[in-house]
Amino acid sequence: MDSNTLRERIRRLNEAYAAATGTPHYTSSSGVVLYPNGRNLYHESLKAIEKKDDWRDRLDNAHSHRASFPAPHADNACELDSSNSSDALLMSIFCHETTRRNHNISRLLGVGAGPFEVDFGWKAKVDLIDGTDRTEVDMVVEDKVLVEAKLTEADFQSMTSEKLKRYEMFEEMFDSRRLTDSAGAFLPAYQIVRNILAAYQHTTQLVFIYHADRMDLANLVLKTCTAIRYPNPPPISLVTWQEIASEVNHQGLSQFLQLKYGI
Repeated sequence: MDSNTLRERIRRLNEAYAAATGTPHYTSSSGVVLYPNGRNLYHESLKAIEKKDDWRDRLDNAHSHRASFPAPHADNACELDSSNSSDALLMSIFCHETTRRNHNISRLLGVGAGPFEVDFGWKAKVDLIDGTDRTEVDMVVEDKVLVEAKLTEADFQSMTSEKLKRYEMFEEMFDSRRLTDSAGAFLPAYQIVRNILAAYQHTTQLVFIYHADRMDLANLVLKTCTAIRYPNPPPISLVTWQEIASEVNHQGLSQFLQLKYGI
């Protein structure tokens, strides 16, 4: 399944969800269902988010395409309003207290049994030749695991030789010749490369979460990993949203995930 097909599936699911629950929403010109005022998030997770400053601040992150949305949403649409948002899905699951006490989910993430804490939008500060890269990692678990989550995104962003060679450890970690496709163009795998370098620098594990039907994303991760030549890279694993959802033991959250995302 490609990203467009999954977007269409999630659109249909969310139109049905909004109609069944009476949740206020609107649809963008591109067909994305959006819910203002945090209604895209599971309601108990939203309550937890509102109690923690770092989490609550993320509710106000402006949507990158808000200017194209219908009035009055063109002025106030936020990233977490979108039913396509992998960050919203991540926060609905992991801001819920029962998830962070779930031993099966902690094992999936590689942090062993027991409760765990998370932060979102973590600044990895990866070393560059001429400074530091302050781009965000989606989630960090107990300062032990970095998490990159994808849902309907097409890929992991494009990259160029110039962009990659700015990273201090890039040449030592990767064989750049193996980061290209059959035509010699770089794979759209920038976030994979950057997060591998971040995990190495901070001595953490790295987990990629993706939809089980998006094998194109999983294959990009696997292909990128074949380009690693450093003898001691960070541990890297792939986990699906479906695997995580199957371990959720809170009935309301589990039903929310099934109705809105089909997982």
